[in-house]
Parts: sequence; structure tokens; C-alpha cells
Amino acid sequence: MHADPNIFAQEPPGNAVGLAVLIVLLIGTGCQQNSSNPSTDVPMKDVSTDAESQPAKDAALPTTNPERQPCPFHEASAATGLVFQHENGMFGERYILEIMGPGSALFDYDGDGDLDIFLVQGKSLDPTVTASNTASPELSMCHRLFQNDLTTDAAGNPVVAWTDVTVAAGLIFSDYGMGVIAGDYNNDGHTDLYVTCYGQDRLLKNTGNKTFEDITEQAGLLAEPAWSTSASWVDFDRDGLLDLFVCQYLEWSPAIHVPCESPWGGLGYCGPKSFSPSRSRLYRNAGGGKFTDVSQTSQIAGKPGAALGVVGADINGDGWPDLFVANDAMPNHLWINQHDGTFRDEAMIRGCAVNGEGSAEGNMGIIAADFFHHGQIDLFITHLKSEHATFYQNLGEGHFVDITANLGLDATTRPYTGFGTGAIDFDNDGASDIFITNGGVQIDPSQEREGIAVPLRQRSLLFHNVGENQPEFNLIQGCACLDYEETGRGAAFGDLDNDGDADILVSNNHGPARLLLNDAGQLRHWLGVRLIDGADGSEYNAYGAVAELIRPDQPSLTRRCATDGSYLSSSDPRIIFGLGDSRETGVVRVRWPDAVVEEWDRLTCDEYHDLRKGTGTRRNN
Repeated sequence: MHADPNIFAQEPPGNAVGLAVLIVLLIGTGCQQNSSNPSTDVPMKDVSTDAESQPAKDAALPTTNPERQPCPFHEASAATGLVFQHENGMFGERYILEIMGPGSALFDYDGDGDLDIFLVQGKSLDPTVTASNTASPELSMCHRLFQNDLTTDAAGNPVVAWTDVTVAAGLIFSDYGMGVIAGDYNNDGHTDLYVTCYGQDRLLKNTGNKTFEDITEQAGLLAEPAWSTSASWVDFDRDGLLDLFVCQYLEWSPAIHVPCESPWGGLGYCGPKSFSPSRSRLYRNAGGGKFTDVSQTSQIAGKPGAALGVVGADINGDGWPDLFVANDAMPNHLWINQHDGTFRDEAMIRGCAVNGEGSAEGNMGIIAADFFHHGQIDLFITHLKSEHATFYQNLGEGHFVDITANLGLDATTRPYTGFGTGAIDFDNDGASDIFITNGGVQIDPSQEREGIAVPLRQRSLLFHNVGENQPEFNLIQGCACLDYEETGRGAAFGDLDNDGDADILVSNNHGPARLLLNDAGQLRHWLGVRLIDGADGSEYNAYGAVAELIRPDQPSLTRRCATDGSYLSSSDPRIIFGLGDSRETGVVRVRWPDAVVEEWDRLTCDEYHDLRKGTGTRRNN
């Protein structure tokens, strides 16, 4: 065994063959609904740590102010009927593949105005088990779709309940899934899904009648088998059609798997440097339901990277969407749009390729949000235990500086390995807070002695932003719903009960999905907007648009209409502005993806508004 799981291994011949063999076993098989899924609904037992897993909770948090308040969320998965157990396919070999997924999507699949849930499933990696079950695997081994049956009780309070509609929706197949991204690729008003996998990804077209159709081949998206992770729908050429960026991780297959020794002895998981990084892919939407691979001509394929996270956004403020890619154990990529179909990686010269000490880190999840009320996109990246997360402040026009230590986020995140993350204003005070779901990547000996199947469990973190014009974070402590110790990976964010605050869906590796419903946001006022584009009778979310709330004597609030970011997951594209104790909604200024600017005023608070392009007051850019 390799003593160091992070040492590059020489890739032997036969990689493509080994991968292709496994793909035949893993790809696209039918599912039958004949078993239920187990789920755990109690916090996991606290275990001691001397490895990468559970830190000593209070002792490890010296530089961020601890904050104890009534818990702003409650865990509600089992109580609302969201019963799902992820399977990572482990069978004793400790493949790196098995510890990296899964993600999920919050999206309105049936067009009824509330968010539904898509959960990504894995598959057995044991060739004998997989081969015996490919003809008719159980529903528990398929991706799952849960319909939101949102109602109100006698007092008018929202009541969330879930119905598994996987089979009815035509999602009767399974893959070794990793993540998912939601978006309307054909602008027909029905949200589609792109599922990333180890093997062949899938484009699932929403037919508009509560079913989906796999059109991967028809759309021109069949590709050489690979290991895809996060993805982003982004209209990089501003032609009104969503293009697709797909992160590729490592050149790995069972044929080139090498056993790696845990730092504490015994069999462990290899790190990314044991394998060669892949080259991510960019597909241009050519219209008519067809995509063209422009990875080479756009220059995206010019640099390999172990890509895990991606955000498509206008980073440098020139009106064109760029691509920020989080690479594991390698410098990040910041692909600046050159306006001619090509990109140039400027991460190093713009200050976000490595941390402030000049080190490349294990970059996983991404937040792209305006924390300083300056109309610029700041970046927050989750990392491995001992590295800490990194906060990059945008100094203007897409130039960044690492201010993690200034914000006290270094010591508080260092004991954890972070994956899914999001900027949510959980208490609607107008300041963006930070949520991180954590889970290790190296075996915790104490958990292994407990007999835990995946001994990588950690708790989640929630940072309350109490700053006014600049961020100041307090770590929320003593909150039961954050103390579940599981192997957190994906995190999706959205208003599942339409009460005006952000809820959280956590995807755990080899564990249950966790639904955290927000109890704090509705105690303050809010303004919700859905940014809508469309023509010829079709309306769809204006992905890439940016809304700014402007009020007298208040910091401006800027939010993106997007589903990407976090890790392997897809979030609510609607925008919520927290108003605090004020009912003043001021002016909402929207910059559409084609750079047109419009404004709306006199919007009532505590409800959602549909802002349609062409119906606001036109302003100069």
C-alpha cells in the first residue's frame, strides 16, 4: 500500500478499458418499486477524535464568536415523508469514488409553484453484485423524485409533505450518480435536469406532464465515459439559450485503483494526487435541443483540473458570464469570458487560484455572493480538515484577496472537511449567512472501532452574519439539527414551504437525506422575486440575471438568479431579500443576462413577485 494517499501514482495502461467495463455494469438500468428505504432520524453518537473526523466542538472554535439562540432550523425529513438512503456502493476496496457523492436538486418539476426534490443515488461497485442486479434493481437503488404536496393548516401555516413519484415520472433507471443541476435548456417553461455520473451523464427533459424523457443521445451529449461532478447551466455566449459546463474530476477506474494506507494504519482512501486530473467539458446550446462540445475551441480543455465545484457568473463585472472552478488539491481556475466563445484562466493573476499563503488546497464547495453590499461577487470555498475554508473578497472587477483569518473563519473551519455550502440569510436580517455540511475523507479510527460503515462523520456548521456593511460571523452552537454527525456532501437551498425563508437539504454519503426547515426567517419581513424571461408565450427563469434591492439609508442587497454553486447540488433560483423589521421594499433593479436594466418599485413585502422582462422601468446601463 502507498504510505501517502496524496502521492501521484503512475497511470498504467488499460485505464479506458477498465472504466468502460465498469460503465457497462453501472449505466442506465430499470428500477422496480418493491422495497422501502431505511432512514435514521436520531443524532449520531458523539465520538472522540484523533483523526480527520469529529473535532472537540467548543475547544476548536476560538476565533469566531459563539452564539447560542433558539435553533433556527428543525430536522423534518422523516416527519414529512422524505425517506431516502444513499448507497455509495462500497464493498471493502475503499475506492475514492465511493466517498465523493451525492448531491440533490430543489426545483419545481410540476409547475405548481412549490419546490420538489430530486435525490441522486449511487450503485454497488462490486462487479458480482452489480451484474446480478442490472436487469431489475430495486427502487432504492434509483435516483428519486419527491413531489411537494404543500398545504396549509387551520391556522394558515404551511405544511410540507412528500410523495415519491419516481416511477410515475418515468425516472426508472439507475446510475452511479454524483450530482445534478436544474435548468430550462429549451426555454419551454419546464425545468429540466442534468445528472452527473461516474460513467455517462444524463439529460432529462421535463415533458411538462409530470414526466421526464432521457434525451442524452438526441441532444448530442453522449461522451466518453468519465467521472463528472458538479455542473452549471450558464449562457456564456448570451444568445438566450443555456449552455452547460460539466466538471470532470479524476482519471480513475477499478483497473488502476491502488490501495492506499490510512495515516493511522490499515486500508484508507486515496487522495486525488494518486490519479491524474481530468479536463472539464463545455457544451454550447445550439438550439433545437442540440448541444455541441466546445471544450477545445473555448480553451476550457486546455488545462486539466480535479474539478469538484463550479459557478457560472459575471465575476469581473463586464456583463459576460465567467466560470469559477474549484479544483481538488490543485489551483482553482477562473475562466474569464473573452466575448468571442473563448475563455482565459486568470485565477492566479486575480488572486483566487490559491490561498493567501500561496498554497493550493482541497477545494470542494463554492459560494458566489455579495457579502460586502458592494455589488461584486465574493467567493467562499470549502476545504479539507487542517486547511480551513477560504473567503476571497472581491476588490473590484474580479480581483480577490484572501481575508479568511480577518473574519475568524480559519480556526473555526479547520477541524472539518467541508463540502456543500451556501449563502443564506436564514433570519432575514439582510446579511448573508454561511452554512457548511461536513464529512471526512480519511478514516476516523474511533468511528471505525464503533463499527460505523463509513467512519467519516462530522457535524454541520452555521455562521450567523451579524455585520452591517461588512461581514462578521458568529458560529451558531447548541443547535440539535446541526449536531447530526454524518458524512455530509451535497447541500441545496430553497424555500420549500413558501414562507419567505431559506430551508436546507443535506445529502449524506451512505446515509439519509436531511431536510432542515427554517423556523427563524418568518419572524422578520422579506421580499421574494422570481426573475422571468420569455417570448412567444413561454416563460422561464432568467438564469444569470442579477437583482439589487436599493433602500434609503440601507446597504444595498445583490442576489443572483442561479441554481449552481455549493457541491453537486442545485438550489432554488428564486431570490429572497431579508428586510429585517422594516416593511420598506425600496426599488428592485434587475440586470438581465443581455445587460438590459429595469427597475420595479412599490412591491409589497412578505410575498413573492414575478418580475417579467420588459415590464419594468427601463434604465441606462
